[in-house]
Amino acid sequence: MNEQYITVAGRRVRFIAGGSGKPLVLLHGWSFNADTWVESGIFDTLAKHYAVYAIDMPYGVRTKSERFHAPRPEYAKFLRQVLDALGLADPPLVGPSASGEVVLWYLAQRLPGQGRRGCGSRGARRRVAEGA
Repeated sequence: MNEQYITVAGRRVRFIAGGSGKPLVLLHGWSFNADTWVESGIFDTLAKHYAVYAIDMPYGVRTKSERFHAPRPEYAKFLRQVLDALGLADPPLVGPSASGEVVLWYLAQRLPGQGRRGCGSRGARRRVAEGA
């Protein structure tokens, strides 16, 4: 497992990568960051079976990536750019809390090329369906 930074759309983005196999992307909610996946033990458990990428998205109080404020649909577009920079075509996405809504916007905007897999926040479903 290692911490890395990439530049996407002129912004510095932090991620933690580890494991091997098919890729799996973990996003974070508003009040935590990529480190939480490691601290909880979830990252290491998943890394036994997958190439895991825990991305510090540019929002939230604990992110270590360069922040910017945008509506959730714009964060979904930024996520596509991050995935492209990492060479990840259409990995499964896990997004709790605020990232759950980002994942749903990602899917709603048809940003994945082929895959249509995601795990998002149940409460955000209505806002995405209404186009809010």
